[in-house]
Amino acid sequence: MLSLPAVAATPAATVVALVGTVSAQLPNGSVEILANGATLPEQGTITTQENSYVRLRFSDGGIVTLRPQTVFRISSYHFNKSEPKKSGMVASLIQGGMRVIDGWIGHENPAGYKVHAGVATIGVLGTQYGLLLCKGVSYEPGASGSSNASDKNKDDWHQICPGKGLYLQVYKGKIAVTNKAGLDYFTAGEYGKVGGSMERPILLTGNPDINYALPAAMDTSKTLLDLNNMPSAGACLAN
Repeated sequence: MLSLPAVAATPAATVVALVGTVSAQLPNGSVEILANGATLPEQGTITTQENSYVRLRFSDGGIVTLRPQTVFRISSYHFNKSEPKKSGMVASLIQGGMRVIDGWIGHENPAGYKVHAGVATIGVLGTQYGLLLCKGVSYEPGASGSSNASDKNKDDWHQICPGKGLYLQVYKGKIAVTNKAGLDYFTAGEYGKVGGSMERPILLTGNPDINYALPAAMDTSKTLLDLNNMPSAGACLAN
């Protein structure tokens, strides 16, 4: 049963678009089925099911869109518009994929912005980017909803993970990718992969097919064009 919009004491983010079934585990351990307008606190963990998507708008104007079968945690979050350089966000992509348009924090205090993604940590420099964290080659059902792995070669199945590792794409700006092997940067138009926490990221020569089409209800969300008082570089679509 769908819940009423959850009310967070100090909201970090608000659900502005949702398709399918999306839940959140709150800091007190309770689990809510989310609806449009739900608010999320720091230390909340969001999970999307098959064929489910959610777009979160953070209080600093940043946008995070989660794809199906994704687990994303807001580890810590603090934003003060009058002192953006003292604000910060730390999040974790535990599995699955996401697209990001960073907000005031990423623009004004990039040192305070981090996304941990299994084998590497991502930092930003006025950025729009995408991540996909894979445990191996995997598929998801299409229109028929079949869950039989033997059917994966049928036309209505599509591959969601090309292989184990963290795949990344930069739409705009620059990201810093850090792990035990060192620090590397990726800029707009580049694709990369991190195979393990002890491996340097590699630049891929082409798109590893990690892009995905959003449902119409997600792709036309007016909230992407309504980033009040954002730096101009932050008010762009990441398609």
